Amino acid sequence: MKEKIFIRSVLEAYPFFETVLKKIDKIVVLKGVNSYGYVKTLDIMQDVMALSVRKQKIIKLKGLIEDGITNISPQNSKILMLRFFDRFTISDLANLYKTTPKVVYRLCKNALKEFCDYFYSKIINFYDLTLLLKDEEWIIGKYKKHLNDFLLKRSKFSNSYAGICY
Repeated sequence: MKEKIFIRSVLEAYPFFETVLKKIDKIVVLKGVNSYGYVKTLDIMQDVMALSVRKQKIIKLKGLIEDGITNISPQNSKILMLRFFDRFTISDLANLYKTTPKVVYRLCKNALKEFCDYFYSKIINFYDLTLLLKDEEWIIGKYKKHLNDFLLKRSKFSNSYAGICY
């Protein structure tokens, strides 16, 4: 279950990857421009290299997600892109598909399952993904929030399954 919740967090973060990459570029330029005075060149280079590594990891993750999305069924791909990339709510999707939120919830759940199965079996395993993102606190924070929400729902509804595509 943790794997699905983690993937959900990563998919929610995906729309912000381009912004983060641009901000990293801007910080690197500013560090270079403002590198005069008492600031040591070695410190600046270490900061720039750390940001470059961070940028490479985000680019890699972006590519991994895009690979996963293109290798699942078109219907599931569309549901995930609308739900996570375009940030449609369950109600928005129900209106779009002219169906009930319950049906949309099931569609999202099935799409997320197919994506997770493909992603973790063909692209990267859960352990390697968590290592890749260990320094991305903004994604880890999303994951911790979703995990806590899931555990809270599960404790409230201990006799039923609490889903993760809410």
